[in-house]
Amino acid sequence: FLAISLAKECDRLHVFLAFLSKEVHVEGTTSLQLDLSDTSSIDSVVQASMPDVLIHCAAISEPSKCEVEGASTINTPSYLLTSLKQFAPSCRFIFLSTDQVFDGLKAPYNESSAPNPIHKYGSTKLSFEQELGTQWPQHIILRSSLIYGPPPPLLGNS
Repeated sequence: FLAISLAKECDRLHVFLAFLSKEVHVEGTTSLQLDLSDTSSIDSVVQASMPDVLIHCAAISEPSKCEVEGASTINTPSYLLTSLKQFAPSCRFIFLSTDQVFDGLKAPYNESSAPNPIHKYGSTKLSFEQELGTQWPQHIILRSSLIYGPPPPLLGNS
């Protein structure tokens, strides 16, 4: 949802929109299939796009699904950094994280607040925040709490 909305606003740029299984078409963008659990898929997409900026919005974001579906591969895409180092080392990386890296007991939070995730979703997002912070100097981490808007196009109107 967020990636599609951002792509629509970037019409002056050459935007590549990656998808896993449900192809997404946004006018003025190039769609590329990407499986974050497959290193050759990651290398192929990074080589094809050679990004100047990467906005990582992919996530298994339902906490209950994170516990059973192995969200680490999607929410902590370590190999993506390896591929970027090789093929696009000057890429700026924007990572959409979550306020669920906190336990909710000491709000409001700021940048220096100590994270304390209470489930796997928050833990996987925090893990990649930390990895990004140590391995990729040109990064921005956005911690969202609630994203709302029109129904996501892949889910229909239900």
